[in-house]
Amino acid sequence: KTYAAELVGRLLWLARGTRPDLSQPCNSMARRYRQWERVDDRALHRLFRYLRAYEAVGIGFWGAAEDLHKIIVEVWADSSHAGEVCDARSTSGVVAALRGPKSWLPVGWGSRTQSATALSTPDAELCGEFEGTFRIGLPLAGVAEEVLSRIVRLVLRTDNTTAVEVVRKGYSRKLSYLKKHQRIAISALWETYVAEGSPNVLVEQPGVGMIADPLTKPLDVTVHWRHCRGIGLVVVP
Repeated sequence: KTYAAELVGRLLWLARGTRPDLSQPCNSMARRYRQWERVDDRALHRLFRYLRAYEAVGIGFWGAAEDLHKIIVEVWADSSHAGEVCDARSTSGVVAALRGPKSWLPVGWGSRTQSATALSTPDAELCGEFEGTFRIGLPLAGVAEEVLSRIVRLVLRTDNTTAVEVVRKGYSRKLSYLKKHQRIAISALWETYVAEGSPNVLVEQPGVGMIADPLTKPLDVTVHWRHCRGIGLVVVP
């Protein structure tokens, strides 16, 4: 178990630094440490085989000087409802980047198992939106504003229609339990994206282009690499 934990820790360090495609399997295996079994050995071995096959892959950045006054913070948030087999917990995946007309700089991403079991897909998606906004998006926008000395718009992209409608409405009677159950406030998301005077924008993103999807669950290899290229993974020369 100790050696397995050391290997998973090394992979987590790599996932956090330059390989967002490793985030979801590393997160899943890290939760298994106390109940580690032979099946987990096989999963870890398979992950190392994947890494060996794509060891020349890294994160890419594209930037143009003329974009300096047009840079925004763009966050992609997605969730896999009840994706964890052992406890039916949902997994949130977030990708954050500084974006301009000719610039794409992915500077933050993460895969995290939600603290409570989501009762529905909108429940899980709202948790992902909340995490993408308050754990990554707003802190990153604050840093960008300090550096650029101007207001930096935060754009949140999510692919669940119901979750988007709830935020734009500002409340939901059916989801009123979220404040205690998941410790999130729909009103806080409404104030961030919908309230008058807010520079931030909430966008409903078609699922086919949701680049945070690989950080929530395993995907078909073609879809997986299409999204990974969208995040910014490239073959490093």
